Amino acid sequence: MKNLLTNLSLLSLLLCPMSASAVFIDFESFDDKTNIDGLDLGGVTLTSPGNNNVIEVYDNRFGVSSNSPTKAIANFTINENGSSINTPLIGTFDSAVNYVSLWAGDTGGSAGDLDSWTLNLFDAKSGGNLIASLLSPIWSGSPYSQLEIAAENIYRFEAIWSGPGCCGIGYDDLRFNIAAAIPAPLTAGLFGIGSLMLLSAVNTRRKLNQ
Repeated sequence: MKNLLTNLSLLSLLLCPMSASAVFIDFESFDDKTNIDGLDLGGVTLTSPGNNNVIEVYDNRFGVSSNSPTKAIANFTINENGSSINTPLIGTFDSAVNYVSLWAGDTGGSAGDLDSWTLNLFDAKSGGNLIASLLSPIWSGSPYSQLEIAAENIYRFEAIWSGPGCCGIGYDDLRFNIAAAIPAPLTAGLFGIGSLMLLSAVNTRRKLNQ
């Protein structure tokens, strides 16, 4: 009976999906003005093709807020012919995630700057389908504004500033969950093996009791 309980305990661990792995990136370990474009940060790679492949870590420049007292990353708009072009911050995940959270803001717009931004989630590392989107309200940029979305099969996010002021915003405190579940065919196979083990153990116990 003890062996049966041991086997069943082990089986339950195999059959139950593993808990999601949470990742938190706050950019505090980088020096001021480090370009992290294209660098794998541990489960995610940030890029900004529209900003000449530059994503700089800023030390206490976008951080005068409730959430980022020291460092954040800058993703400016590009000015062309006197107009601003929005340049999305793109995050590509190494594997599918089921939750994304990001903060954004700036010093609060001492010159009356107003900000708004959108967090879009996609089901592919490039192209693919838009599976979820959130738009922040228009605010002064301070304190930082958080957008978070839970959805399945997220492979990429795009954060994009949409004004109506100028100059973009900083981003900070990226969080995401990597789901580590056992594939369905393997789970089914283990369940079948477990059922046979349980049936065999019950039959053996009956014979011993006869």
